Amino acid sequence: MTESSSQPVAGGGRPISTGYEGYRPHFLRAVQQHHVQLSLMGDNKANLMITISALVLTLSVQYLGNPTLQYPAIIMMASCLSCMGFAVYATMPKRNKQLNMLAAGGLRQTSLNPLYFGHFALVPLEEFESVVEEYLSEGESTFRAQIRDIYQLGWFLHHNKYRWVRYSYVSLLAGLAASSITAVVLTILKQAAP
Repeated sequence: MTESSSQPVAGGGRPISTGYEGYRPHFLRAVQQHHVQLSLMGDNKANLMITISALVLTLSVQYLGNPTLQYPAIIMMASCLSCMGFAVYATMPKRNKQLNMLAAGGLRQTSLNPLYFGHFALVPLEEFESVVEEYLSEGESTFRAQIRDIYQLGWFLHHNKYRWVRYSYVSLLAGLAASSITAVVLTILKQAAP
């Protein structure tokens, strides 16, 4: 092994083939497709939470006139509204003002991803073509761009989409628990009163 390369080197100075080089594009493509499927699953879960919350919210309105179930209905309605808010935010496209400032410096900045439409749409077509041609002319650059794209997609899923979908689930479950407990307590108090 040489210090400048992480691959074993033969006597002539060429890297020794490990036999796995052909699998790199397939591996990266599979990982990227997996992340895209996870993103779609997050969107589907958020849409499911919106639908369930809207249904429960609609059904809860009829109990506002019932003195025993009025407060549980209000709690449930509030949790449904927060659940819907979190779910909508999870699926809403994000717009970042700082991104516009970064894009003014061009796609060659390390913080911008030339494979993500939200980044390359902010620069002129000529610059996008130039950057993509550079990546395609160097094989390792292409792999680095794909790896960075996978990382940024995974980071977004973890820190944004799935976090807000989780808040949506927790909000609905907390509302169900709180409204159920409130209904039971109010029913017991009503029956205990003379």
